[in-house]
Amino acid sequence: MTPRPVSSLTREDLTDLKGVFCDIDDTLTWEGRLIPAAFQALAELQKAGLRVVPITGRPAGWVDLIARSWPVDGCVGENGGLWFYMNNGKLIERFVQPLPTRLENRRRLDMLADQIVGKVPGCALA
Repeated sequence: MTPRPVSSLTREDLTDLKGVFCDIDDTLTWEGRLIPAAFQALAELQKAGLRVVPITGRPAGWVDLIARSWPVDGCVGENGGLWFYMNNGKLIERFVQPLPTRLENRRRLDMLADQIVGKVPGCALA
């Protein structure tokens, strides 16, 4: 199927549709805030039986909040580095990298942060 505007799709085009992936920033949000119409649209998509998965570059804390509190089936964050979803009232967390890799990356980042703070006068971690 050739890509075309959503507004041009017919009911027949959508018969096999299982779900919707969508961006969050400046797609569902306006000036950094989720607008009520977008939240309602997510709820209506779910009510129609579609799976709804927003995608963002934001970190895990945001993804946790979205997966728990928005009318969605899960959320992808950190530009695809992780995805969280609810299953029987429990948050399930999945990561592209295994835990040892993530821990090593954290160690390296902490080491780099220490070096920068030690060498740049007045510098501090936020």
